[in-house]
Amino acid sequence: MDGQLSKIETIIYTIFNDQTKQMCGGHVAPQITMKEYNEYYTMIFTICRSKGGNKLYDIIMNSIDNITKNIYKNLSLATESTIMNIFCKYWNDYQLSTKFINCLFNYMNENYIKNMKITSINYMSIYQLCMSFFKNNIIVQINDRIIDIIFNSFDKIKSGESGDMIGIYEYIKCTQSIDTIQLDSLSTYRTFIETPYIVHSKQYYNRICNQLLTDTTSLIQYIAKMINIESDITIKYFHSSSNGIFNLAFNNILIGTYVDTIINDFIKYVINDDSLNYNIIYTLINRLGSGSDRISTALEKYIITSCNNNLKQISEEEINKPNVYFKNIIATYHYFDNIIKKNFNSDMRFIKSLASAFTNIVNENIIISNNPKIAPSGKGAEFIAKYTDIVLKKSNTEHDNDTIDTAINDIATVFKYIKDKDIFQKFYHKFLASRLIYNSSFSEDAEKSMIVCFKNECGTEFIIKFQRMIDDMNVSKNLLGQFKAISESSKINFNPYVLTSGSWPFKQTFNINLPDVLNKLTDNFITFYNATHQNRKLTWLHNISKGELVFKPKGVNTKYILSASTIQIAILYCFNDMTNMNLQSIKDIIGVDETIIKANMDILVKSKIMKQKDDDYIINDKYNNKKTHVKIDVAIKIDNDKEQESTKREIDADRKFIIDACIVRIMKTRKDMDHMPLVDEVITQLNNKFKPDIKMIKACIESLIDREYMKRVQDSRNKYQYVA
Repeated sequence: MDGQLSKIETIIYTIFNDQTKQMCGGHVAPQITMKEYNEYYTMIFTICRSKGGNKLYDIIMNSIDNITKNIYKNLSLATESTIMNIFCKYWNDYQLSTKFINCLFNYMNENYIKNMKITSINYMSIYQLCMSFFKNNIIVQINDRIIDIIFNSFDKIKSGESGDMIGIYEYIKCTQSIDTIQLDSLSTYRTFIETPYIVHSKQYYNRICNQLLTDTTSLIQYIAKMINIESDITIKYFHSSSNGIFNLAFNNILIGTYVDTIINDFIKYVINDDSLNYNIIYTLINRLGSGSDRISTALEKYIITSCNNNLKQISEEEINKPNVYFKNIIATYHYFDNIIKKNFNSDMRFIKSLASAFTNIVNENIIISNNPKIAPSGKGAEFIAKYTDIVLKKSNTEHDNDTIDTAINDIATVFKYIKDKDIFQKFYHKFLASRLIYNSSFSEDAEKSMIVCFKNECGTEFIIKFQRMIDDMNVSKNLLGQFKAISESSKINFNPYVLTSGSWPFKQTFNINLPDVLNKLTDNFITFYNATHQNRKLTWLHNISKGELVFKPKGVNTKYILSASTIQIAILYCFNDMTNMNLQSIKDIIGVDETIIKANMDILVKSKIMKQKDDDYIINDKYNNKKTHVKIDVAIKIDNDKEQESTKREIDADRKFIIDACIVRIMKTRKDMDHMPLVDEVITQLNNKFKPDIKMIKACIESLIDREYMKRVQDSRNKYQYVA
């Protein structure tokens, strides 16, 4: 047996030292005949069967140990310029020899060594044994020297230089394959290549980036360039599993270390419209992940600041003009919306930042906060409603049929950021009514398009009154056509509108004794209407009615057409038969409160149609005006504070009704509920209409308890129960 062991030891050295390998049985092998191969295989078989496996295994271990130590000795004598090539030659030869030896000792692997493992003696296979010795006797000993060469070569690539990277690639591949049989197949690679490379790169980049801190533009461009280079290096030379590890590491080393500097200068590039550099920053921060929230927050703050700075530039003469105000807001919106779409790929984080910023801008910007003329309860809602009214009027000269849709879309864009949509609704309701009644709408299509936008944002309930108003106008046109078709011809052009009670913001504030000529027309229309609409009552809204009449002063030859309110028409008709009258005599004829008559007489006097002498009023027979068509139905000035207070009371009353309905709806579904969850649920459900005040919610709860819609649970004041 000893002779056989000696022969096997010799052939091991021969195989590893033979530099002339050839293919043998599908493997690259030393120049050994098949007969010799079979003889050695038989020897190994005999030794293992004769219980000489332990001695044979020791001989293999000693031989491989000596062979690898000899390789290391030769490598240690190599110069820096030759060591990589020499290592590659040794490694390639060693791999081929290991594969052949493993094949030669196949019986030992499959039987003896496997049986030893079963008996808890942890023998490695011959292949594992060879790789283990190569790792411990060569890789471990020479790695520090090798990785200095590798990392210096990578540093040259980062600096734009090139060189021979074949040996480097082979060495890294060696560390990846040397542990392929073990549980952690990449432990050598991770320990000797991957982790040291991260440490080295951190030191390398810190040294260079710290020198660029005074020039952020150079810093971010360098970082972006290095991120791409590192990605290329990783793909070409490192294991695929390193992609994620290196991405995370270099994101932290190159971006995370300098994130504060990068984010601080992001806004500077946005201000300067430097899309190249803020695009770079966006791409870099996006890689970091955690920093994206900070950059979107920074953008949100800048959007608010930018818009407020623009609004500050509005002159005092124009500060109360809704069109100037709105144009500044929408211009800011489009500017940043375009940046987000074009340069940030419509990133949802930036879209949310834009939405958050404009929620603040629309509801709490500097003009609203500092302007006492804006209703405090409505803030931005009233201003936007007023601008909408301007756009949708015939008098709108800034838009035509081609551009009105763009203006409507802009209003819809800003509308969705209004918190108190119920306040907008209140003002829009009044403005829409005025446009429809006085035929001052830009077009019916424009009105309908605007209503559709509101419906898309807030649902059908929000626009139901608006839609009914449009329908009323169309029905009224048909009714008027039918009425005129059966009526006698008249010199008076009589155009009544029939409005659905409850859908319009109008109510009768006074009634007038109309002149006989007008009374006849109204009576005829009532008769016509009642004939086709039973159980309905018509109430004339004289306070919002208007008309035109011919005014012919005795002292001049010119006829004037006066656009007047119904009460003004009634007053002027009184002077057909009388030369002078006082307030009481006018009141006796038209039956309206003296205060209202006095306000209208003041307008007639101011327009010089009337003259006042003591308590009497007389027609100005010498009235003269360059215009033949004179508008005298000007609005009577109302105390703005009182009007705002009245509007606020209306809004509060509407809100209480909505909150009551919401609470009842919730309690009917849940049956019983604690106080705070109920309050939270009410706020959540109504948030799309307005932000309910908690005090108002509490007051509504108490009111519903008093009205027995719900009750407190016994022994618990903070829990409520629905009362069926």
